[in-house]
Order: sequence, then C-alpha cells, then structure tokens
Amino acid sequence: MGCLVASATMIVAWISSKSLKRENAILTIRKGVFISFISTLFLMVTMFIPLSHTNELIAYILGVFFLLVGIGISLPNCLSLALVNFSKTAGTSGAILSLGYYLIVSLCTIIIGMTHTGSLLVFPVFCSIILIIALSFIYFLKNNDMNSSQF
Repeated sequence: MGCLVASATMIVAWISSKSLKRENAILTIRKGVFISFISTLFLMVTMFIPLSHTNELIAYILGVFFLLVGIGISLPNCLSLALVNFSKTAGTSGAILSLGYYLIVSLCTIIIGMTHTGSLLVFPVFCSIILIIALSFIYFLKNNDMNSSQF
C-alpha cells in the first residue's frame, strides 16, 4: 500500500504541474474531484460484480490508486487557493488551515470507523457522499463567480 501511495504521489506531481501550466487551479481542482468521484463509483461497481478474490483485490487497489490521484490533484491546489489572500500571515494561516484539515480528516476517520461493517462498500459510499458535497461546492462557486463577474 505504501508503494501505491508513493506512485500516486509521483504521478500527481507530474499531472498537477502540467495541468497548472494549461489552466487555472479551479479547473485542476475540479478535475481532481471528478477523478476521485469516478474512482469511488468504480469501487462501488466492482463490489457488485462477481470477481475472484485476486481480481477483486486488484480492482480495489486500482480504485484506491485513482482516488489518491484525484485527491492529490485537488487538495494541494485547494489549500494554496485558500491561502492566496493571506500572504502577510502565511505561517499562522497555514497552521490554522492545517489544523482544520486534520480535524476534518480525524472526524471522517471516526465516522468511517463507526460505520464500518466489514463490507468493502462502506468506504466508497462514504467517499462518494463527500465528493458529491465537494462537487456541489465547486458548482456553486463557479456559478456564484459567473454571477458576480456580470456586475
């Protein structure tokens, strides 16, 4: 699993740098969230397809890999955008943002631990709910930004 995370991190660094040269950070974030959402749907679908244990494991590893790629693309760009207007207090702002991030991660870990039933389906369903919320925020911010630029 460590090699999976390391591989995803290296691929994400390359994809993110290429993407940021062509488009703005918001589009890059949207692509990352979309990749994560598609990978969680893939994880859910593979739970309902009769596969051998080996193939199920390979499919789950691929789904988690692409989930990590999507998160790796979107998360650093979200954090950097959040700190754009706080350059004078970047250290303190970054620390407070990191605290909030780790509190949210801890809360999600507690929730997934409490709802875990031994099924492989719980994790992708939980991720899908979070990603639907994230996509809703992106859509709302996009529409809100378009409406404010008309004035």
